Amino acid sequence: MLLDKSLSDLLVGYRDKSIDPVDVIDEVYGQIEKHSTKLNTLISIRDKQEVLKQLKELDPKLPLYGLPYVLKDSYVTTELPTTCASKVLAGFHSPYDATVHRKLKEAGAILMGKANQDAWGHGASTENSDYGMGKNPWDPTRVVGGSSGGPAAAVATRMCAFAIGEDTGGSIRNPAAWNNLSSLRVTYGRVSRYGCVAYASSMDTVDPIAKTVPDLALVLSVISGHDPLDA
Repeated sequence: MLLDKSLSDLLVGYRDKSIDPVDVIDEVYGQIEKHSTKLNTLISIRDKQEVLKQLKELDPKLPLYGLPYVLKDSYVTTELPTTCASKVLAGFHSPYDATVHRKLKEAGAILMGKANQDAWGHGASTENSDYGMGKNPWDPTRVVGGSSGGPAAAVATRMCAFAIGEDTGGSIRNPAAWNNLSSLRVTYGRVSRYGCVAYASSMDTVDPIAKTVPDLALVLSVISGHDPLDA
């Protein structure tokens, strides 16, 4: 699969035209169709034509050009509703983007969907979701970890090239470990929390999850930095 490649290898392929980013997007939607409903991984999914239109308008020189990613559904976005896996927020559409999403979008990455989690982040297994218990893609009889279980399952099943979770007390590290992935709890404040629905705002961190450590480093190079909007 093309999505087995590292982020750097995908970008090199895009730029030397040995890989067509449209083929990668097609692969993402194929994996979503194959796995998402069965594993309760994604709560909302972008329309494919909308995604392809965004891709066509991007500058190929952007640092994350065309890379498909998934957000934990605790981040507000204008493209898709934000639920925090709770039907209390069913139908809520934010008028603004979380800073992490804005930075990724400006760098050329493409949001594919919003991922399942423990509702409001209250849990460590993605069992406590109003949209169905998240299941582990390696063994669906086991939990996927939490609260960022959906982002981990999305990366593990190649529904995206990388994902953004959130960690308060292990919520990105546990799902990564239980899905054979790499993750990083960043130093508090290194990545803006603006637009992330808080669980414990004095402890929450905005964190990447990916296949490898070099992939994490590439994403972190884009999303880190001071944000005057951050509390």
